[in-house]
Amino acid sequence: MQYPFAGMLIHKLIRLGDEIEAQFALRLTPFGITLPMYRVLVILVRNPGPHTLNTISRSLEVDPSTLSRQITTMTRLDLVTRERTSENGRIVQIDITPRGREVAAQLIPFAEQFDAMSKRDLSDKQIQELDKILQTVAQNLSDMPPAG
Repeated sequence: MQYPFAGMLIHKLIRLGDEIEAQFALRLTPFGITLPMYRVLVILVRNPGPHTLNTISRSLEVDPSTLSRQITTMTRLDLVTRERTSENGRIVQIDITPRGREVAAQLIPFAEQFDAMSKRDLSDKQIQELDKILQTVAQNLSDMPPAG
C-alpha cells in the first residue's frame, strides 16, 4: 500500500532531505561528530576567526542556545576552543583547533564530491532552475500562517 501523500512535493522533499542527511551522517560517524558540528567546522575553517556564538548562529541560521550545546560538546572533543575575551569578559570567542582543522580537511573534500555527485546528470541550467524552484518553495512555506 502506498502512502496517500507520496506524490506531494513536500513529502518528496522531506524524503530526499532525510536520505541526504543519512548518507552524509554515515561519513561523520568515524569522527564522532554530527552534521550540525560539521557545519560549525566548515564555518570556522572557511572563515578564519575567532568568532562569537552569535556570528556562527547567524551564519548557520540556528538558535544560539542549540549552538551553545554543540560548541560545548565540540570543545570536549577538542574540535574548537571557547575563550572569554580580555576586553569584555561577557564575549566568548570560538575558534577551531588543530584537530578540528584535521577533521574538516578530511570531510570537506567528501562534501564537495557528494555535492558534485548529486548534480551529476544535471546541466548548469537545470541546477539554476532547481535552485529557483527551491527558493520559491521556501518562500511559499514562509508565507504560511502560523500554526495554532
